[in-house]
Amino acid sequence: MDNTGSIKQEASSLPPGIFEIPGEPAVVINGVPDEPQTDCMIAKDEPISNGTVGSGEWFVGREVRKFFLGHYYSGLVTKFDKQSGWYRVEYEDGDSEDLDWSELEEVLLPLDVTVPLRATTIFPMASLLLTLFSALLFAATITESEAYSTTVKAPYPGNKPEKLTHLHFYFHDIISGNKPTAVPVARGPATNSSATSFALVAIADDPLTIGPEITSEEIGRAQGMYASADQNNFGLLMAFNLVFTKGEFSGSTASMYGRNPILSKLREFPIIGGTGAFRFARGYAQAKTFVFNITSGDAVVEATTIFPMASLLLALFSALLFAVTITESEAYSTTVKAPYPGHKPEKLTHLHFYFHDVVSAKKPTSVVVATSPTTNSSATAFGMVAVVDDILTVGPEITSEEVGRAQGIFAATDQNKFSLLMAFNLVFTKGEFSGSTASMYGRNPIMSKVREMPIIGGTGAFRFGRGYAQAKTFTFNTTSGNAVVEYNVYIWH
Repeated sequence: MDNTGSIKQEASSLPPGIFEIPGEPAVVINGVPDEPQTDCMIAKDEPISNGTVGSGEWFVGREVRKFFLGHYYSGLVTKFDKQSGWYRVEYEDGDSEDLDWSELEEVLLPLDVTVPLRATTIFPMASLLLTLFSALLFAATITESEAYSTTVKAPYPGNKPEKLTHLHFYFHDIISGNKPTAVPVARGPATNSSATSFALVAIADDPLTIGPEITSEEIGRAQGMYASADQNNFGLLMAFNLVFTKGEFSGSTASMYGRNPILSKLREFPIIGGTGAFRFARGYAQAKTFVFNITSGDAVVEATTIFPMASLLLALFSALLFAVTITESEAYSTTVKAPYPGHKPEKLTHLHFYFHDVVSAKKPTSVVVATSPTTNSSATAFGMVAVVDDILTVGPEITSEEVGRAQGIFAATDQNKFSLLMAFNLVFTKGEFSGSTASMYGRNPIMSKVREMPIIGGTGAFRFGRGYAQAKTFTFNTTSGNAVVEYNVYIWH
C-alpha cells in the first residue's frame, strides 16, 4: 500500500521529535528532538499481558542466530503478533518457530548501525548526519528495564570455539601520482627539522593484494591513521582497520593498533579486535618491507635504503608486507593449529613506572599538531590534538633510570570537562620486557585523582595481552605545564 503522501503530511505537521507512524514500521525524525519526558530513551508500545517488550514490529526483519544440536542456524524475524506477543522466526534451512520475547532475546543479533526504515523524512544534507545521530535509538536488545546493560548468556553472536587464522597479503602505500592512497594531514612546529619527522600525521586507504604487484588481486583495504611518535627512531603509531572485501572473510574487518619501527627488518603490531568473522579477536600482525622506489616514494622493500629525510616516513611505510606469519602460499588465509607463536599459559604482570609529559623545553616530548577554530576559546581546549614521545622512568625524577617511552596521540574530546582520548604505545627498552610493547587506548579524565585506561594488546612478551592501566598525577607545574604521572599497569598475557 502506498501511503507516502499521508506520512509526509503527518510528519510535516508534527513538532520536532521522534514519532511512530501508525501502521508503518518506521520512525519519522522531525528536527532534533528535545529531551524526552520519560527517563527512558527507548520508545515503547503499550505493554502486553505476557510481559513481552513493546515496539515488537520494529524487530520484524531483524537477523537471528541460534545454536541447536551442535550447529548455528541463521534466520529472520518475519512477523510479530501484538495480541499474543509471539515473534515468528524463519530459518535459512526452511524451518520456522514462534518465540516469546525472552527466547528471541537470546538469539537476536545486534542491530546494524545503518537501520533500514521503510519511510523517512527527507532532511537538508548539511545537517543530516548530526540530526540522525541525535535522534537514533540505539539498543542491542530492548528490555523493560531502564538499565542500559544486561549479562548475555552463551551462545551469543560470535561465541564459537577459537581458532587461529593466518592471513598473508601485501600492503601498498602510494604517496605519488594523481591519486595517492596516503596523505599527510597535520604536523608539528618542528616536524620539518626533525630527524624523524616527529609529529607528522597521515591518513591512508591502502590496497591489500595477494601478490606484491599492484595489479595482483585486491582482497581488501588498510584504512586508518599513522603518526610519527618517536623523536629518536623512526617509529609510527599505527591505528588501522584491515577491511576484507574478497574470499572467506569478505565483509569482516580486523583492527590493528600498535607501534611500527619502520627501519626494523620485521615489525610486529597487535590485532586488538574485529567484526564479522573476527568478533572478539586478538592477535598480532608482522610487517616486512618488500620493495621501495626511491624516485616516487612508493614501495615494497626488503633492504632498507637511506635517502633524503623529506620523504622518508611516507616512502618507507609504503607497500609493507603484512602477515600474521609469513608462508610461501599465495592464498591469503589459512587456519593454524596450536601450539602457535604466542600460545602459552597466561599470567598477570604488574608494571610500575613514571610518565614524564614535557610541553615546555628546548625539546618538548609533547607537541600540538592540530586545533579546531574554537580550541583557544574553549574552557577544555576541545579539539586539540597532540603527538607524544614521553619518557618512562623507574622513579619520579627525570634523571631516574629510563625504562621506555610512551608514544602516541592524545586529543581533547570533552567540551565540559578536562578529558583526553589516549592512543598510546608503551614501548619498553630495559629489563625483562625490553623490545615488547603494550597498547593503551581509552579516556583520561585528567582532573580525577586516579584514572583508568584499557590495555588492548601488545607485542613481544605481551602478544595477545589485555588489561588496564591506572594513572595518578604525581606533580604538575602550573607555570610550564610539565607533568609527572605515576602509572600502575596490569596485563594478562
